[in-house]
Parts: sequence; structure tokens; C-alpha cells
Amino acid sequence: SGTGAITSAILSGLNPATEYDLYVKTNCSGADGISAWSPKIDFVTSCAVISTDFLQNFDTTVVGSSTNPSPPQCWSFIDGGAGYGYTYNFNSLSTPNCFYIYNNGDNENDYILVGPETDNLGNGTKQLHFFARAGGAGYTMTVGTMSDPADSSTFVPLANGELTLTTSYQEFVFLLPAGTNDYFAFKHGLGGTFRSIYIDDVAFEAIPPCSGVSLGSLSATEITDVQAKLSWNSLATNFDI
Repeated sequence: SGTGAITSAILSGLNPATEYDLYVKTNCSGADGISAWSPKIDFVTSCAVISTDFLQNFDTTVVGSSTNPSPPQCWSFIDGGAGYGYTYNFNSLSTPNCFYIYNNGDNENDYILVGPETDNLGNGTKQLHFFARAGGAGYTMTVGTMSDPADSSTFVPLANGELTLTTSYQEFVFLLPAGTNDYFAFKHGLGGTFRSIYIDDVAFEAIPPCSGVSLGSLSATEITDVQAKLSWNSLATNFDI
């Protein structure tokens, strides 16, 4: 007895980031017929570089734990020390899940949720739209970009990317810059120990052709009995009031 010849075949037309179960059987000629199926092996195809819009609400992601971050497929989480982060089925905006980052007693190391690989973040044509809240008022989080999803030293904050969160979900929109970084990321702001942050409903999407007013920027000042001064931030130049 002995082993047969080693053979191989290329399987094409597979979908990215997909788990496949593989079996093989021998198709013998003549009276020998067909063999039984081989034992199963399984594999997962690589993630594709994303160039189209997508929404990640974490709701179909397997819930993790303090020792198992369980980020969505093609996402990753950098765990710097005593803290942790994981897909969480509590305190979400859209039921049932969100992503939870907790620094525990660590006020020095990095805890970063990293998005999937994109085509240069959309080359200046995309925006990042998401919701976030914290376990206490005044906790911070920084939004940025990365060139290496496993190296926290490549994290670059976006302009105005340091956010002060509240205990209620707030909506945030950032225009993603053209450049060579392929990943967007959410970094725990530390600033104290035992601080929790929750992120939900993250959208990578085309910049609308007509830019709106920045969220939270509208204000009324210099109010008298007959007039008030309105102020806001926007990339647009013409407005209706």
C-alpha cells in the first residue's frame, strides 16, 4: 500500500471573506465507480479591498468578550494592555449589538477599532458617518486613519478628530482625505481609567453632492427682541433659512 499521486486544482469564482467547506471524491473509470467523499476541510477567503459604500451595524457579528474581541469580518482590534474591546449586545443604537471599548485601569496603551481595507479611503470621495456614546460625560475618542491595521504607531488623527462624547449617542460625519492610508480607525481617548466607549452604525459612504450643515454647529447668538445671529459650519456656499 502507499499514497497516491499529489494532485491539485484551482477553485475560481469564490466570494471574498467567505467560509467554504471542501470535500473531494475520486471519480474512477469503469466498474470501480465513485469513491466516498473525503473528510471535510474548511477555509476562509481573504478580504477584498473595499471601494463601494457599506454600513456596519455589528448586529450580525458574533458577540465577543473581554478575551475575544470578535470584530466584524475584515475589521480588527488593537488591544494595548489591560483594557479590551469587543462586539457587545448591550447599549447599542441599533438593536442588538454595538462595539464596546473599555480601557479598564490602563491610561497609557492603545485600544483601537480598525475598519476594513479600503481603496485609499475612497481617494477623497468618501465620508465616514457613525454614532458614538460613552459611559460617562466628557470621555474622549479620536477618529483617524492608519496605513497598517496591526501597528498603532501608524494612527493619524483626522482634522477635528478628537471627540468629546456624552452618555447619549451622537451622530458624527467626517470627510475622509485623499492619501495613501487604507484604513479608518476609532481610538479610545484614555484621559482616565475605567472608561467605556460605544460605537454603532458605521457607514463608509459617498460624500453627498450637496454638503449639509455640520451636525451640532448651528447656533443662535446676539438675540434681541427683533433679531438673532445664526452661525453654522458647512462646505457649501449657498443656504436657505
